[in-house]
Amino acid sequence: MAVYTASGQTVFEGQVFDKKFNAPIQSVTVALKKTKIVTLTNQQGYFNIQVDNLFPVDTLVFSSVGYNTFKLAVADYTQNVFVLLESSVLKLNEVTITTGKLKIERLRGFDVGDVSNSPGNNQSRNMFPYAYAKLFESKQANVLLTHIELGRATSGSSALKVPAQTRFVLHVMEVDEKSGAPGEIIFSKNVYLNDRAYWVTIDLAKDNVMLPTNRFFVALEWQPIPINEMVSLSNVHRLYKTKANGKKRLEQVSQYGILYQPMIIGYSRNKLAISYTKLENGNWKINKFDPKTGAQELALSVTIKY
Repeated sequence: MAVYTASGQTVFEGQVFDKKFNAPIQSVTVALKKTKIVTLTNQQGYFNIQVDNLFPVDTLVFSSVGYNTFKLAVADYTQNVFVLLESSVLKLNEVTITTGKLKIERLRGFDVGDVSNSPGNNQSRNMFPYAYAKLFESKQANVLLTHIELGRATSGSSALKVPAQTRFVLHVMEVDEKSGAPGEIIFSKNVYLNDRAYWVTIDLAKDNVMLPTNRFFVALEWQPIPINEMVSLSNVHRLYKTKANGKKRLEQVSQYGILYQPMIIGYSRNKLAISYTKLENGNWKINKFDPKTGAQELALSVTIKY
């Protein structure tokens, strides 16, 4: 059975999405049918059910007004599953009457398949010591930034304990005219995550982030604080003994280290976005990729309105 346990409990968690629009659905009822445990998805479409005594054969039932009910046998459950619900009603296109034409555009978009942990998905988990910035280009200037979405990895190797909670700083930055690197900061926001959702939506609708140019960077700044700490375990070789003839004998020992959340998912893409990594000295260095090595782009997208 593809479930996992924590402190003696069986845990089911994942996210529920609208199949057509690739968007999380809030307030979906998620129930274990026989065990009779019920919860609701949060704003990220995330759910978490913990059960002490699970029935040998049980079913997860997902239901919401306007969607077809979906049933998933616990035997078919995989960790951090994405559940895609189909609409049960015919949705008419919304009509907005304005003095001009309102356009909504998603830049560098990714989909559920890019960030899911389904078999065969060749995703990677990326962490940077200081900050990462990705370039976005819209069709015109003076646009309103409404949402930022990212794919966050919440599971690591068996030797890496990944916390659910994390905090980082989000920056929207100008493009430096001389170097092309990230320049002045237009907007900053502290982001707090308190669940294990893969797909994270950051709502900026109330922040009124106006972008004066059609080219801008979105940067993620890592925070080396206790809430973000992940303990890593690796094997290294150290000198055990030097013989009389000068030959050295090595032994393999365990070594612990500290890494920091968030881990961002990378996925394969034909044409990669321009991106930069911040160095220890505070300078930005462009990331260079060789397509032959199977380079990936970080799952980070923006939605604009104009």
